[in-house]
Amino acid sequence: MKYIIYILFLTGNLFSQNNTISDTLILSDSLYNANSSKYSFQKDVGGFGYNVDLSEVQDINQYLKIVNNQLRFRIKHGGGCGTVSARLVYNGILHSDNLGNQYYILKLLFIDNDECAAMKHKDLVFDISSIQGHKVKFYGFNQFIE
Repeated sequence: MKYIIYILFLTGNLFSQNNTISDTLILSDSLYNANSSKYSFQKDVGGFGYNVDLSEVQDINQYLKIVNNQLRFRIKHGGGCGTVSARLVYNGILHSDNLGNQYYILKLLFIDNDECAAMKHKDLVFDISSIQGHKVKFYGFNQFIE
């Protein structure tokens, strides 16, 4: 019985690899204007990963969180046999709205050079302390990230 539990523990660890990417925010107009590969957001609901296409997101704050000057979120993408990279970029333009809020727009530049179709996920963590004190929005969404 002890061996069965140990095997289940090892199997669970093999299939729940975290795949966290941690990086800093990049200021680059050319990267900001580059096209990104397809990805979707993923969140845990009752212990299960729930995927939602970007076009179906109602509230960006259900998927992205700022914790200790880090933007944290999880994405789902196809893959399994190639390389992928994820960079959080902005173009340095400080926007203003009618209420006087100043904010930056952040964009995920996701490059998927992986032709396989296995469902993969990545936990992304980006240091955004370089724009600390300013509100932020995610590219394509009108809400501020809280």
